[in-house]
Amino acid sequence: MIPESAQAPPLEAVRDFARDVRRDLALTPKQLQSRYLYNGLGSALFEAICRLPWYRITRAEDRLASLWRLAELAHPDRPLKRGFARVTDRGGKTLTNAGEAIAARDLKLHFGDGTVDVSTGAEQKPPTRVERKASRPYVASQRGLFDEPEE
Repeated sequence: MIPESAQAPPLEAVRDFARDVRRDLALTPKQLQSRYLYNGLGSALFEAICRLPWYRITRAEDRLASLWRLAELAHPDRPLKRGFARVTDRGGKTLTNAGEAIAARDLKLHFGDGTVDVSTGAEQKPPTRVERKASRPYVASQRGLFDEPEE
């Protein structure tokens, strides 16, 4: 006895399926009725469609997933797990030098296991900057991807 799942569908069902597929793939944008995607054959058909060159959604999802993995690697809190600290002002903007920290006065130190609020001394003077020739072109600073949003 052949299991029901392995038996060929009735001829009328095959004809209906073929008619629906021809009609739906002639549309712009191309489509298929979701009822054909809920069995083994339908799932295989969907996987095959996702690999087609004109099916942009899957390629876009792959590119977004790759970019997100890169963004996670570049996240400023990632080094905190290795013992480093990140300094921000109270608004969450990452500070990259002593002058910014002195100007901000109220700071947050972000460690891998928590955050500490600190304040700089009011009498401090900004450090003198040593000018050196840049080894690469200057890129203007911008709000970081992981900085707190501005209000």
